[in-house]
Amino acid sequence: MSERPQNSSPGHSTPAGAPPEPSVGEPAGTRVPEPAPSAAAPGGTGGPRPARAGGLEGRPDSAWLRASLWLSAPLTVLAAAWVTFGRALFGAAGELTGIFAISLGPLMLIVMGLASVRMHQDARRFAHRVTTPLLSFAQLAAWVLAFFFGLLIPDRVDGRTISAVSEIAGDHLVGLSAGFGNTVGILTYVAAFATLLIASTEQRRSRRAVAGEPATEDEMLDRAEYDGGPYAPPRLF
Repeated sequence: MSERPQNSSPGHSTPAGAPPEPSVGEPAGTRVPEPAPSAAAPGGTGGPRPARAGGLEGRPDSAWLRASLWLSAPLTVLAAAWVTFGRALFGAAGELTGIFAISLGPLMLIVMGLASVRMHQDARRFAHRVTTPLLSFAQLAAWVLAFFFGLLIPDRVDGRTISAVSEIAGDHLVGLSAGFGNTVGILTYVAAFATLLIASTEQRRSRRAVAGEPATEDEMLDRAEYDGGPYAPPRLF
């Protein structure tokens, strides 16, 4: 008569690599092997590593978005100079040039300059190193409005109220130029501050992503609508 195999006991070792034997009263084949421990990430935690700087994904790449990023600084300086002194090219710079040099010009330079800095900080965290379509169009709107503002803004030369437009197309457009100049000027700085706000939001969002912090509800909604999500508008470039 053959001997019945003995069940393993707490003091009885099982050969290496062999599955554990069922205990007394446990049907064979019902014990589930324990999963192998996963390798812990550096720092002692087993969670996912935070994305490294410059390597975030999920942002569309295009020549326009790259150009918008690298043109932000030089065109900001050009826009500030144009608003302040641009009408001098048409002989329309007068008494208000000094006032614009300490008010409208520096304001444009500071606001759009900060937007450019934060835009570059944000773009460096992404694999393609580009800005967002929304931010690029906000910046473009500020530049276009600044161009028309420089043409329409009135000044006084030898006691006459003139503008670049009136010098180009005739004195009968002085009143129209002054009226539209005020409106376009307000829209110019609204667009500039909007650009700064969007750039600050994008920079804060990418900083949180690099740090591994979860996105807020507002950030997820914005991403779904603007950054290539299911509700994003069609791309033009």
